[in-house]
Amino acid sequence: MKKSDSGKKNRLDSSSKYQQENLAVIEVSYSMALRITKAKRHHTIAEDLLLSATKDIVRVMLGPEYVNKLNTISLCNNTACRRINGMSADIIDHVIQEIKFATLGIFSIQ
Repeated sequence: MKKSDSGKKNRLDSSSKYQQENLAVIEVSYSMALRITKAKRHHTIAEDLLLSATKDIVRVMLGPEYVNKLNTISLCNNTACRRINGMSADIIDHVIQEIKFATLGIFSIQ
């Protein structure tokens, strides 16, 4: 098996370590987007400040070898904006579903 074929197998195997790491990276990306939204900051802060500050902290506290893992986190401006917009759309969908399925047409928004 070629080296590239082995890489493909790892990516396609849902129980592999690669898949688990990929899910962790996506979770971190969404978590950062949520924090940015809650703080009412512009989404560009993720790439400009948060990721670089996190890399500095990890480099000093844990060592430079751990910084490479942070490079896999996608916090570019477009990604952060997409994550925030996606969460917003999910909230709207959830509210609409709650209104549609409210018993007796009674519902409240607080």
